Amino acid sequence: MTIEHILEYGPRISSEHESTNHLAAEFSFSFYKVPGHPWISMMRIDEWDEKGGFLGTNYQASYTSCYSQGEDFNSWWDKTFEFSKQDHALGHPHDELYDQIVNHYRAYLKTIS
Repeated sequence: MTIEHILEYGPRISSEHESTNHLAAEFSFSFYKVPGHPWISMMRIDEWDEKGGFLGTNYQASYTSCYSQGEDFNSWWDKTFEFSKQDHALGHPHDELYDQIVNHYRAYLKTIS
């Protein structure tokens, strides 16, 4: 697999536990272009318990029809509500492609930390 382009937007959305005001979740977004596929939106979700203990990281990836290379994140986010049915119909990358994208992202993070 060749990844033609990656755009890392970093953390964009977060939530707090109501009872403690500790961070509950933080959502980071990246976009990938892979030949023969629509743009892929990958969301990294980091989660913490009510005492601030880190619970772990999950990833979700889906195809998106409304992203344009280099687009402002907020512009894309706003469009996702309008394009949700189209994007839902596109589905998700198959398991092998999903694994390759997550591994690519993890390797990328190591280069910037």
